[in-house]
This record gives sequence, structure tokens and C-alpha cells, in this order.
Amino acid sequence: MRVDQTNSAIGVVRGTLGFDIETTEYDTVIGVGIDADGLVQKGASRTGIIGVIIPTKIARNIGDRCDVFKIAQVLADPGDVTDLGLLAGTPMYVDDITGVLTATDTGATRIGYTVEEDRLIVHMGGEGLVVS
Repeated sequence: MRVDQTNSAIGVVRGTLGFDIETTEYDTVIGVGIDADGLVQKGASRTGIIGVIIPTKIARNIGDRCDVFKIAQVLADPGDVTDLGLLAGTPMYVDDITGVLTATDTGATRIGYTVEEDRLIVHMGGEGLVVS
């Protein structure tokens, strides 16, 4: 998965990773929160889910800076979303503990919806945005 469109002034928050990214997590959507030390963690952590990351080989270790997307259009590579059996208009969530993308709302936070079977719209609203 990759970000197709976003507005970095209002839709992206920079953070510092508080965990190591596994190679199996590259190019996937992971829901994240912020812990008591101000680090980005998988799942809700202390703040609740504030956005998603899409890890790459560039930001992959504890202490690396990363983009947390609150508003974005995410495109799937062929098969990524269709393998989940999703249709356009499907509400999408991330698990509050693991941060894993899911179409199930139990124990999860809504992050957006699909517009097409391969296009996820992340829209977390205004919560968690820091204006300086």
C-alpha cells in the first residue's frame, strides 16, 4: 500500500517510532497512538488511535521519524485490499491493540472507508491535530 494523496499541512503528524517495524509490515496500514514518552506505538497506546502509518524500509527502527497520516488516500497494490474481500463503501478500522487493518469494528477504531476495492480513504477528523 502507498499514499496517493494527502495534505501534509493538516493531514500528517510527524512522530518518532517507539517500536521496530518487521519486514512483513512494510507497505501495510498500521493504526497507531502515542505513548507516555511521546513515541508512536502500534494500536491505541495512551492516546487512542490517532492515525495510521504505512512503513517503508526508510523508517523502520525505534527512534526513526515517521509520518502519521490522519487524512490520506491510500492505494493498494493489486490484491492487497481485494484479498480481504472488500467492496467499495466498506467502513475500515484498525485493531486497538495490534493496529492491524480490519473491516470488523469489534475492539477497533474506525479510520475511514473504501471508495474502490483498491482505494482506502483515511479520515480521522480533527482529533489529535497539533497546531503551532
